[in-house]
Amino acid sequence: MPSIHGFRSLTYPDISSHPLHLILTIGHESTQDPCYRFDGQERTKGLLFQYTLSGEGKLSIGQNTFSVPKNHGFFVHIPSDHYYYFDPSSADNWEFIWIKLYATEVSKLYWNHFIDRFGHVAFVPSSAEPILILWSLYNSIANKKIEHQKHDISFRVYEWILSLLRFSEGEVRTDRHLPETVQIGKQFMEQHFHEPISLSQIAEVAKVSPNHFCKMFQKHVGASPVEYLRLVRLEKAAHLLKHTRIPVSQIAVETGFDNLSYFGKVFRKLIGMTPSEYRDGKSDLAGNQLHIMS
Repeated sequence: MPSIHGFRSLTYPDISSHPLHLILTIGHESTQDPCYRFDGQERTKGLLFQYTLSGEGKLSIGQNTFSVPKNHGFFVHIPSDHYYYFDPSSADNWEFIWIKLYATEVSKLYWNHFIDRFGHVAFVPSSAEPILILWSLYNSIANKKIEHQKHDISFRVYEWILSLLRFSEGEVRTDRHLPETVQIGKQFMEQHFHEPISLSQIAEVAKVSPNHFCKMFQKHVGASPVEYLRLVRLEKAAHLLKHTRIPVSQIAVETGFDNLSYFGKVFRKLIGMTPSEYRDGKSDLAGNQLHIMS
């Protein structure tokens, strides 16, 4: 018998255009059922990442079929022309962990980026940060150790998405070697994020024109310099919010944001809550807020 430990959040209002990253289901399963098959045209809307722990699954997209062996995961939009299934000719159980997110405009952009960067099926070592964070998220929900307000969930999911972005950048560095100009620019942003630096300054340090630097950075990192700098600042700010009691206004200054209002706007847009809501939000994971799928 397959072992299923899935969790579904409460139904939220329509958030299709809202930046919150919310979970539809997250779970861990092992199956050898020849009837295990899901058609991407017949399921509720969402974004799915499913990662193989042992054995092997199959993913068909249009006319192409891909194996999803151990240490590989797949990204799909639902609905779309795909289906994934257990191949009964396999001798081993297919064991996997999955997460399915609401398909917001923001999260769909990330999914498209991951598919462009990895393909639909990606090799991700089990020790890599995205898998460790996914396990942590699953275990926190399974053991009722995570606050289940939508803002709390959104931040944890965004943390996982950021880990995939970092991992994808690492893949680029390993496979293609970042050009020196891009490396210099990235390092400058990571060291001077707290300063009011401009694109012209970054390009000057890299000794290229702003236009050329933008094109090179976008090509090799997968984000514009402005987007990358904003993510660096946001990660630093989130860390300070979580681990210190420094006033929010001071955190905005220390992480390079122009002013408190802009800091709050960016934080809410990308994470789905204000800085104060993230820091001060308190909720209790009541048993009736999740239910085990059977």
